[in-house]
Amino acid sequence: MDLVKNDPSNKYFNKQCRLGEHLIFRAYAGQVEGVINKVRKYELKLAGQKELLQKHDILYLYKPNVCNSVVRSVKTNNKIAEKQLHATFEKDERLDISYDILERCYKQKRLIDITLRNGHILQGRIHSFGMYSIRLEIGSNSRVIIMLANVYDLNYGDVKRSQAKAKKKVMTPIPGKMDVTIKISEIPSDVEILKNQWRKFIVKTEQYNILLKVRPKTWNKLKDASDKYSLWIAVINGKMGRFKDGAFELDQPGLQVFERGLRNCKAVTL
Repeated sequence: MDLVKNDPSNKYFNKQCRLGEHLIFRAYAGQVEGVINKVRKYELKLAGQKELLQKHDILYLYKPNVCNSVVRSVKTNNKIAEKQLHATFEKDERLDISYDILERCYKQKRLIDITLRNGHILQGRIHSFGMYSIRLEIGSNSRVIIMLANVYDLNYGDVKRSQAKAKKKVMTPIPGKMDVTIKISEIPSDVEILKNQWRKFIVKTEQYNILLKVRPKTWNKLKDASDKYSLWIAVINGKMGRFKDGAFELDQPGLQVFERGLRNCKAVTL
């Protein structure tokens, strides 16, 4: 079974985008409704909404016609809800779910309980599953797509795999500092001018989007360097800040520009 190709969420997002049907998304910040206008790798663009919906923020989703059935069936674990957990990118912090167990529950049509990281509990039988999600049947023709990355606990009768009771050894961390280095070789075209002429723009790296806010003096010197050199590269250093709206913010960015193509490169510190 190809868990990626047959994943319910991937197929469902693309199908509903083509059909233009209204959907209800339950996210960490609350309920979001809309029609999927575009499916991206990590985000969904909803029609009429400027802010992208991050896939990792989605707990579960369903159609409006099963809303009453979903609301009636959802229970809440208050102890988990009080923790106010959020989406995590660390695999060690996620529940380790065996796909063999999911396959067994699917074939046996076993009733399972799924607790999500916001404390919501959904009970039903697996209609289909894949690498990233489960399509859970909670009643007659009432189905919910649940994102596996946001599952806190899975109870399937004879065995219970719980994140809270995991017996993995917890390693003791030592203090340290993390510096981030980004390289660019072109002037950003999509730039927002902030108060006091500061500039804000986003750099897309291999893994993450990085949001930068630079002083006007730094921005002007960067433009001057790009005008002066036919081939150049800018090296940006800083500290990793908070994650918001699909991008990590780079704190205290420092920047150097180098002319490329010469044996002895001249650096301009900004």
